[in-house]
Amino acid sequence: MGVVAGSIGTIALRAAAQDAPHDQEAVQLMANRCGICHSTDLVTQQRLDRSRWMATVDKMVRWGAGLSPEERDILVKYLAVQYRPDAPVDAKPSNAK
Repeated sequence: MGVVAGSIGTIALRAAAQDAPHDQEAVQLMANRCGICHSTDLVTQQRLDRSRWMATVDKMVRWGAGLSPEERDILVKYLAVQYRPDAPVDAKPSNAK
């Protein structure tokens, strides 16, 4: 059992390390694209599931948020993980100092 748990932990760490550049990009997208019209606190106080984040980001794109399809995917993935319904209210971005 310890080997399985260790393997799962290793896989999770590798996945987190692979996502780190995208997390940093998502934080920059929030600041540079979302933050143009409103405070990023408005974004980070939300607790939505992936489908609702997708709908929200798509609505913002229709309203003029300049996101490429790739940037949209990066942002939705990040928001759905960091600001999911069961995330703590005081959650900080994964790369916050």
